[in-house]
Amino acid sequence: MDEDLKAYLDGKFGDLDGKFADLDGRFAYLDGKFGDLDGRFAYLDGKFAELDGKFAEVDEKFAEVDRRFSALEERLVEQMRDMQTEILRGFEAFSAGQAIRLRKVEVDQSNLDSSLSARVNIVEARLLQIELRLGKL
Repeated sequence: MDEDLKAYLDGKFGDLDGKFADLDGRFAYLDGKFGDLDGRFAYLDGKFAELDGKFAEVDEKFAEVDRRFSALEERLVEQMRDMQTEILRGFEAFSAGQAIRLRKVEVDQSNLDSSLSARVNIVEARLLQIELRLGKL
């Protein structure tokens, strides 16, 4: 009976060895698949690294665009100030001539007023002399 038991157990252990061999094969297959996945992940990691590099390039380009816009803004502000200055100088030149003309008109008006006042004074003095001669006063 020991031999039968031994033969029986050897058969069972043989079956178990076969099943373990089958499992080893399946694990080897899964290891291969995981190896494939590792390769794919490595490929994806490389692609992500490329994307990171491209994003860095885009960030640099955006920074350059920002710098250029800032420089453009500074130049535009300076040009606008220069234009304002030129416009104000033009108005000042125009207004200086107008101020001179206005002063001339004021002086002419003042001279006219003085002249008229002097003439009225002369007329009043003559009228007084006439009235004194006629004896009305």
